[in-house]
Amino acid sequence: MVLETGEPWRGEGLYSVAILKDVILDVSAFKVGEGLGVISRDVTKQNEMEERLRLSKQFEVVSSIGATVTHDLRNPLSRVTQAIELARRSPDRAERMLEIAYEGAQNALNMVEEFREGTKRIEVKKRSVKLRTLVRESLGSVKIPGKVSLSVDVASDAGEVTVDPNIFQRVIVNLVSNAVEAMPKGGNLKVSANRADGLISLVVSDTGVGMSSEIVEKLWEPLFTTKPKGIGLGLYFIRNAVDTHGGSVELATEPGKGTTFTVKIPSG
Repeated sequence: MVLETGEPWRGEGLYSVAILKDVILDVSAFKVGEGLGVISRDVTKQNEMEERLRLSKQFEVVSSIGATVTHDLRNPLSRVTQAIELARRSPDRAERMLEIAYEGAQNALNMVEEFREGTKRIEVKKRSVKLRTLVRESLGSVKIPGKVSLSVDVASDAGEVTVDPNIFQRVIVNLVSNAVEAMPKGGNLKVSANRADGLISLVVSDTGVGMSSEIVEKLWEPLFTTKPKGIGLGLYFIRNAVDTHGGSVELATEPGKGTTFTVKIPSG
């Protein structure tokens, strides 16, 4: 401490003052000649204000998430209830109305799943898997429209990669799904992977609508989305998932020409 080393000391603690109330004091101690100098400052109110501010920010985040989720879920669930009501009124249209209700319910479930994936804590359980197999199984989980031309190029020497296969498969599925949605009129989708300089590079490229610089600036923010059926947690999940693998995500895009996402993670 100060008397032993001569070095200044500063700390904060809870003290009882005149047995009237508890206060938090910011105490600085320093050596003055042969004596000890002490400066104290009551930071009780400051700490209380900081705690209120922290809680206020948490409330804002929760409110924002709640507003986004309820707003986005209202549309598909409204379609479900409207379709069921029309089916009850017009039995001859029941089959078509049931299809609409099913589509609405499926959209709602997809949003809930996106919310669940984007907000839960990512716990990584790594194991060695063949990169070619991981890419193939991921693509098998995505519906590729006939108007989208798909090409896959996984380097023959890509070999195995140490990742959490479940998490990384969701990364690939999300990137590929985003690419497909970016090409509503069709286009070319390319998925490639290779190994170089101790890194595995996974590239998902499309020839879709691309993104403006204004969108790119907000792209990684939670709850930001340009999709009519999205909550805005897909890319947020991707970045978190890649970060937990010690990797990075790079983006190149141009309005009207397409987008390329490149994920790089350590190969070992």
